[in-house]
Amino acid sequence: MKSVIRTLTALVCLVALSMTAKAGDDALYPKTFNAGLFAIQYKQLKAQVDLAFDANDASRKPKTSLKVCACQILDLESKNFEHSNVAILSEKTNYGDISSDLDAAKEVLETEKKHLNKLFFTKMKVVSKTQDATDCATLARKLKSDNTDLKVYDVIDADQRKAVENKK
Repeated sequence: MKSVIRTLTALVCLVALSMTAKAGDDALYPKTFNAGLFAIQYKQLKAQVDLAFDANDASRKPKTSLKVCACQILDLESKNFEHSNVAILSEKTNYGDISSDLDAAKEVLETEKKHLNKLFFTKMKVVSKTQDATDCATLARKLKSDNTDLKVYDVIDADQRKAVENKK
C-alpha cells in the first residue's frame, strides 16, 4: 500500500515540476503552476498509463458512450432585467434508445424552466427548441456560430438529475 501511495505522490510531483520547469510554445519563460492545467495533464497521463496497461487485455473493449442534448433558447424577463437569447441545455447519456433519452433530457429541461420561472423570472418566452444526438458542448458551439448573441445559461446533466430524483 505504501508503494502505491509513494508512486502516486511521485507522479503528482513529477507532473507539477514538469509543468513549471519548461516554457510553453507561446512563452519565453517557465509557466507558473496552474491547478486546472495540472488536472488536465494528470488525466491525460493517467489515460496513457491505463492504455499501456490495457493494451495486452484484448477482452476489454473501449467504453464509448454517446450523448444526446436538448436545448431551448429563451427570452427571460424579471422586474430588473431582460435577457434575450439565453440557451439552456440538457445532456443525457444515450443507452441505445435515442427517443426516450431525448425525452428524459427534455423533461429535465422543463423542470429547470419551472424553477427559473418560479424563483427568478416573471416572464419566459421560448424562442426556439433544438435537439441533437451529440454532446451539449458541440451543440452549443454550433448554435453560437449561428447566433453570436447567444448566451449559454447552463448545461444540465440529466443523468445526475434523474439519479437524484430516483433516490428520493
